[in-house]
Amino acid sequence: MMEGRPVKFRILEIFADEGRLWNYEVMDMVAKEYKDRSSRYGRRSTNWTLVELSASGFIAEVDAKLNDNPEYGTGGLSIKYGLTEIGRAELERLKGIVKPR
Repeated sequence: MMEGRPVKFRILEIFADEGRLWNYEVMDMVAKEYKDRSSRYGRRSTNWTLVELSASGFIAEVDAKLNDNPEYGTGGLSIKYGLTEIGRAELERLKGIVKPR
């Protein structure tokens, strides 16, 4: 429903549909749907969007590990997030006001 809508809305929907995900898994999913998020800069922007959603309380960190995949920056921190109740409530509110494309 939120495909093609603002990326923050779509990310909340991805977590609602998929459950807990690593930041790099979300970056891959978003890159496939949003062409401006497929570059290295775009993937980093998606990662910052996850940080913003976490700081807002819409998603929460549930695990962390050092990354061993060069594609995502060997030695960097990978974080697994999950949707919070606040995030779920906000997603339901958005579904009521955002029109599908």
